[in-house]
Amino acid sequence: MFNSITLAEPLQLSFNELKDKYRQIVEDNNNGDKSQLPALGFKLLELAFTMDSKRINRSQPLEDILLNEHILKDPNLYILADFSLSLMGKNKYKEVRNEIKRKFSLSTDIRSKLVDDNTSRIRFSLLDTIQPNRKVKILVEGKTDVTILEHAFMVLTNGSIPYWKASMATSNGTTGSSASVSRAVATAVSFKDDYDTIIGLFDHDAAGLKEYRYLQHDFNEKKVDYIKKHKEGSVFLLTLPIPDSMSQYLQPKQEFNFFEIEHYFGHDFLQKYDMLKTTPIADIFTINEKKKANFANMITQISDINIFNKFIDLFKAIDEICHVEINYEV
Repeated sequence: MFNSITLAEPLQLSFNELKDKYRQIVEDNNNGDKSQLPALGFKLLELAFTMDSKRINRSQPLEDILLNEHILKDPNLYILADFSLSLMGKNKYKEVRNEIKRKFSLSTDIRSKLVDDNTSRIRFSLLDTIQPNRKVKILVEGKTDVTILEHAFMVLTNGSIPYWKASMATSNGTTGSSASVSRAVATAVSFKDDYDTIIGLFDHDAAGLKEYRYLQHDFNEKKVDYIKKHKEGSVFLLTLPIPDSMSQYLQPKQEFNFFEIEHYFGHDFLQKYDMLKTTPIADIFTINEKKKANFANMITQISDINIFNKFIDLFKAIDEICHVEINYEV
């Protein structure tokens, strides 16, 4: 679809026709084929954003869509609309985004979308092909870390897609580790011009601390055993911040540290799903490695903010590095 002024009238006619068809189906309680609504809504969004471009400069169609009480109740369309607005200009559309979030994002349909279409499914759907050029890269130790981080962020931000892109650091394409994160970050400065920020995220366990501490020569430490910054660019090392309520996991000896990303779910929740293994140290547990994959898939079916509130410490640490301010649900 071309953003040309010569197409303004044909685009407007198409928009009006689709809008009338959408309205008729919505209002027809007996014979309307409601299964057509998502596709029609997507086409309307596509046309509206095209006409709102600088070259055509017709804002009314987009206003019609954003004010429509039915279209943005579709979770997919809501996410796409919010996503597109964020790409087209944070300042220009700031008030509009706030308004549609207030009006739609707390609805039952949007909230349930986090349950019905979990993160692993969305990543291979249409929603995953329409995404921003995210300029913040986070390298993590495993595939389940990616799943958990993305879903936790969405729950805590009412379904917003992360501004960062998390990826498993790997040497073989199949598995990851703290050593893989270390190797990737060590060479990441070569790609510093491709990203605003690159973060190597380590578990606060023996292996993670070992790799974090090993990377010394090219990094300046901002806070001991917590954060380092590369001397030549915005490449950072970050260990998982341990919440105050779980301070027993912060141990002076490297070998006695066991904190992994799953620990953010808390003892009772993890115990309920048989995710904990005892250690010789009182009140400190390791994560059941064999159940990580099933656990990660299971939590993508949950949208209860209270289950994810301990992740806020981690997300705020990432935000501080990236100079981003986000109001998380609490």
